[in-house]
Amino acid sequence: MRTEKLIEKGSMFRRSIEGRVVLDILRTLLQTAAAAGAPPHQYLVDVLKASPQDIEAHPENYTPAAWLKRQLAEDQAPAA
Repeated sequence: MRTEKLIEKGSMFRRSIEGRVVLDILRTLLQTAAAAGAPPHQYLVDVLKASPQDIEAHPENYTPAAWLKRQLAEDQAPAA
């Protein structure tokens, strides 16, 4: 809840619709990652580095929950 209050306070004086839309998208991404238990920064960095073609072909693989599941599986995989 604290994050929501900080975002709300920081966005009280957004002057454009576009700015508010972008802020809402970022807030949704951050809160969804947090709710899934995924570290928001690491999740966003990995998704931004992913191939746009792969994201378009398989968007279900890039939700925070799916990303976290993949990360946990990779951490438990035996070293080659």
